[in-house]
Amino acid sequence: MLSGGGANAGNDGGGGAGGYKTGTTTVIAATSYTITVGGGGTGNSTTSINGGNGNDSSIGSPVSITSTAGGGGGGRFGPALTTGGSGGGTNGNQGQSVGLGTAGQGNNGGPGNGAGNESSGGGGGAGAVGGTSSNSVGGNGGAGIQGPSFAASFGGAGPGGSPSTGYFAGGGGGSVSSVSSPSGTGGTGGFGGGGAGGANANGTAGTPNSGGGGGGAGQPSSVSGNGGSGIVIIKINQ
Repeated sequence: MLSGGGANAGNDGGGGAGGYKTGTTTVIAATSYTITVGGGGTGNSTTSINGGNGNDSSIGSPVSITSTAGGGGGGRFGPALTTGGSGGGTNGNQGQSVGLGTAGQGNNGGPGNGAGNESSGGGGGAGAVGGTSSNSVGGNGGAGIQGPSFAASFGGAGPGGSPSTGYFAGGGGGSVSSVSSPSGTGGTGGFGGGGAGGANANGTAGTPNSGGGGGGAGQPSSVSGNGGSGIVIIKINQ
């Protein structure tokens, strides 16, 4: 089960991946179960607010399993970041603390660097914390995690951007807002559906149904990437 990934504000850190959670339970024949698939957070271009958190995914009554939505990335002048499945990265300009991940579901976001070419940290992924940015390079999104073998036909790209599937919950890459030429390099999205951060440009959205975080936008006027929607995959053993 995977919740929706977090999005980002303008000129900001990468969105955190949705919480990755697995489990087993006994089901009752001829019984209805309520299943909710969490949507990804919505990106924006407003520096005074943080990116939107995603939405939880869950299997409800008569059982109860919930994965926590990904946290949004930090806007340049945004408030403190909230906890998510994985936490969002921060913009380096205002001393925000990184977004925190939920134990057993994800990891923390990465810190930004406010000096020189303002750069932002990557969002946390299910498999690793978000990357720290440098002066002209956004932090990479934290790596996602490979799902169980029966989920191999779902998910985002695997390591190295290969088309292999079955990887989920990569963090979004951090952005760069450059004051000089060349414009720097946005952080890569974490494998498992994380979107890339922009360098003086828009961020890339997380992959649908991967729970990947959206990439940060590199200018206050740029639009950040939406988080990828979540997914609930069920295997029934008879």
